[in-house]
Amino acid sequence: GHDVMPTPPATFAPFALAGFLFFGERFLRSRVFGPDSVGPAGRQWRIACQVLREEGALFLRRSSHVGETVFGVTDRSRVVMVWRDKMYTVAQLESAACCLGRALPTGKRVLVACDDRAVFFWSVLACWAGNRTVVLPPADLNHMVVSAGDAYFDCVITDRPEFSPTRELPVHVVDGAQLLGLLCAAPVHERRIALRGSDLAAIFFTSGSTGKPIPHAKQWSQLRSAADAMSELLHFGREPVLLAATVVHSHMFGFEMLIMQAVRGRATMYAHRIAYPTDLAAFVDSRGECKWLATTPYHLGVFVEANQWTPGLQRIISATMPLHASLARIVESASDAEVHEIYGSTEAGCIATRRTSVESTWRPSPDIRLTVNGSGTTSLHATRVGGILQLRDQIVLVPGGFKLCGRDTDLVKIAGKRTSLEALTTVLRAIDGVLDGCFVDGATIGQKRLVAVAVAPRVSTSELREALAAQIDAVFLPRPLLIVDQLPRDANGKLRIDLLPWESARTLQECSTLPEDSLRSNAA
Repeated sequence: GHDVMPTPPATFAPFALAGFLFFGERFLRSRVFGPDSVGPAGRQWRIACQVLREEGALFLRRSSHVGETVFGVTDRSRVVMVWRDKMYTVAQLESAACCLGRALPTGKRVLVACDDRAVFFWSVLACWAGNRTVVLPPADLNHMVVSAGDAYFDCVITDRPEFSPTRELPVHVVDGAQLLGLLCAAPVHERRIALRGSDLAAIFFTSGSTGKPIPHAKQWSQLRSAADAMSELLHFGREPVLLAATVVHSHMFGFEMLIMQAVRGRATMYAHRIAYPTDLAAFVDSRGECKWLATTPYHLGVFVEANQWTPGLQRIISATMPLHASLARIVESASDAEVHEIYGSTEAGCIATRRTSVESTWRPSPDIRLTVNGSGTTSLHATRVGGILQLRDQIVLVPGGFKLCGRDTDLVKIAGKRTSLEALTTVLRAIDGVLDGCFVDGATIGQKRLVAVAVAPRVSTSELREALAAQIDAVFLPRPLLIVDQLPRDANGKLRIDLLPWESARTLQECSTLPEDSLRSNAA
């Protein structure tokens, strides 16, 4: 939509002030303070007017362009959020957001650290109403605020009263009660929340699962284009989808699915996170005909283990890590819902999709083009990534799309033999008694061999090693092989490599007396 509210007479006042500052201020100054404008009063006058001129220049630049309304629907009575068993419309959310936007502390980049999904949505809209940039917290927010990471934002809005960044920053605390009060009040006739395509709308951080989180800035046009492409790929219909999620709303996948599909008019956000089978049952029993769930392979595995699926979902969308076809088939059989998988990244958003249970080929978004050069590296061409983005995954182009061959950092070559960490991890997790596990490049802890970590409370290290030796080549057997109580995963189920018990691994490596030639394999 491109609705623009009529300009009230009061809007012309800043233009008149800007005209005076740029054309009449020097004339008045010379009359009041003399041609040299000397003395403390004259100096303070000059400083104040310079600040006002800079603010006036910013206002004029913004006023010279008409923004696009954030909500992609003209009907302000459309329901965009279900929260606490009630439905809320565009008009209610916009009115509440504009009220909060006027109360935000001074600052251009706002860290939105809100756990409540409805409060998060409200806070994001409030930032956009005030033409601020939303900074989405990385998975390890505590690490960010005690390091140089807080330089990425200059104020905070949060529903965590205990939140305290290390340097002096304005912190605005909000909660669900405040939001509920604004939503229940009669909507105030406000201007529509609007952004220009070039406005810096959000800053996302990578998961940090393989290192330090890396920030990626997104203009409004990039966010909008990625959301529209995702909608086309997943075939959002004319009837609104009631969309719930197990994923964190500040993650790129969660933000694209929940926030962006709601504001673009394709989905109604179910503002309660699905964490347990009972949450899923409550969602399925809620009002609405077409219900979708955005989730991860990790959470799907948890639901399968609990064996408490409630029929009633029409579609399940999985992302954040590879989904195995066998798990997709089990979930489809248990839930009676199609399971679709998204391939994407923080840098690009949604790139491609497939129905994993029956397809191995990824169908790319219509707004992107993929090329593979002679060295095997892949380039993604799209306006939403600013031109060209180098992908870290190896792909093979096939009719109708492409196939993934693994990530460049996932491929390992030892003694002239090749495999992938993902393939080795799959073998480890399939061993009877292993609840979770992973293979890691030993170079992470200064080792030449591969390292493996497993959650296997009833299996010994020697039994695991024998089981692995029966299925993989000896050169890929891990040294050391650790058994731990649980793997460090973030809220989306992604493994935090940096939080694995490396000190224990070094100790085991130093104490190990197994000779190299004893590592024999029975694998073909």
